[in-house]
Amino acid sequence: MQAKKTGRFIYRFSYFCAMIKKKGYFFTLDAFIGLTILAVGIMLLYSSYSYEPDYEQPHSIAQDVAGSVSQISLNEFNSAVVDSLRDSGDIKSMDNTVMEQIAVFYINNEMALASRLAEAILTDVVPEQYDFSLLLEDNVIYGSAVISDRSKAVASSKVLVMGIISKTEMFGPLKAEVNVWQR
Repeated sequence: MQAKKTGRFIYRFSYFCAMIKKKGYFFTLDAFIGLTILAVGIMLLYSSYSYEPDYEQPHSIAQDVAGSVSQISLNEFNSAVVDSLRDSGDIKSMDNTVMEQIAVFYINNEMALASRLAEAILTDVVPEQYDFSLLLEDNVIYGSAVISDRSKAVASSKVLVMGIISKTEMFGPLKAEVNVWQR
């Protein structure tokens, strides 16, 4: 009888051990599936995070540049280019604002002079991490680069330009536009 009990005990013990192993297997499989779902969820969360470029600073720069070139007269700039254009007689009135003088060059079809003046004034004004362009009546006067589809955070500021070409001739209004964008 003792042998029968011992046999039953061994049978029950081996059955119990087999069940423990199966429970461990299911527990391990359940933990692995849970960790996989958690990892996939975290990856989806981080991959869905999108970068939004800063639009505030390019917009401020575009407004500041458009405002300053349309309000500051040539007398107020200490620039070798302005001095050489004045000395050569290309600039008739130093009381013109920068934008008015660029518009005078534009109207007189002196695009090289307009571009040269815009470059001299604007290159040091816009920070290095930004590109910019100055347009008059949708014609590029000067640009540090060309706006492309991949340009980030493009901001634009527009002003109207009116002025005097000579004592009897006026011009305007012309639409001037300053575009600034991140490189």
